[in-house]
Amino acid sequence: MTDQQIVSIEEIATDVQSGFASGERTDDGVVQLRMNNVATDGSLNWSSYIRVPTSQKQIEKYQLRSGDILFNNTNSSELVGKTAVFKDFGEPVVFSNHFVRLRVDEKRVDPQYLAAWFVKQWQNRVFESLSTQWVNQAAVRKEDWLDLKLSLPPLTEQKRIASLLERA
Repeated sequence: MTDQQIVSIEEIATDVQSGFASGERTDDGVVQLRMNNVATDGSLNWSSYIRVPTSQKQIEKYQLRSGDILFNNTNSSELVGKTAVFKDFGEPVVFSNHFVRLRVDEKRVDPQYLAAWFVKQWQNRVFESLSTQWVNQAAVRKEDWLDLKLSLPPLTEQKRIASLLERA
C-alpha cells in the first residue's frame, strides 16, 4: 500500500486566477479559450476558437502555460466543472471569465492526475451539487472548490495513473 495524504485543492495550489470577459473579436487578437473549448472527457477542443483584443498586461496576467488546469466554474448545471489541462499551443492563449486557472505545486501533484480527478468529480455530479444555480447558469464558488479534498498518492504513482488514463 502506498502512502497517501489527504489535501485540499488550496493546499496544493500555487496560483488561482479567474479569467476575463471579452465581447470583442479581432482576427489579429489572442486566442481565448471559452466553455466550448473544454470537452466533457477532459480534453481541449481546438476545432473552433475566438481571438480577442488584449493588452500586454492582460496577456501577462491571463496567459496559459503548459500544465495549467482550466476549471469551468460557470456553465449550465450539467456542464459546470468541466476541466482540462493546457498544453502548449505555439502562441499565447488566454481564458475567459467562465474559467479558473489553477497552477499547482508540481513537486506534490501531477496536473494531469488532478485534472483527471476533477473530471471524475464532474462525472459524479459533485460540481452540480456544489453550484449556485440561476436561470440557465450554475457557478461553483471558488472557496468551495478550493476546499475540496482528495487523496494524493506519491507523485510517481500519480504520473503512472495519469499516463494510463491518457492512453485509455
